[in-house]
Amino acid sequence: MSGRRNRGDDQVIGCIAMGLLCLIAMPLVGLYLMSRKGDSTAQAVGVILLVVGIILWIAVAAHSG
Repeated sequence: MSGRRNRGDDQVIGCIAMGLLCLIAMPLVGLYLMSRKGDSTAQAVGVILLVVGIILWIAVAAHSG
């Protein structure tokens, strides 16, 4: 069958989709963790996720445009 995809192609597409989802969600999760009161460890992780996520957003935007 010529119209049938290979199983490996589906896995690659799934991996790319998960990577894009993580890229989009990283700063949002960082903001959520920063807003939690009383948990300084979660706030520190939130700051790291926010900064790294924004840097990645800028890098992707600069590369695509």
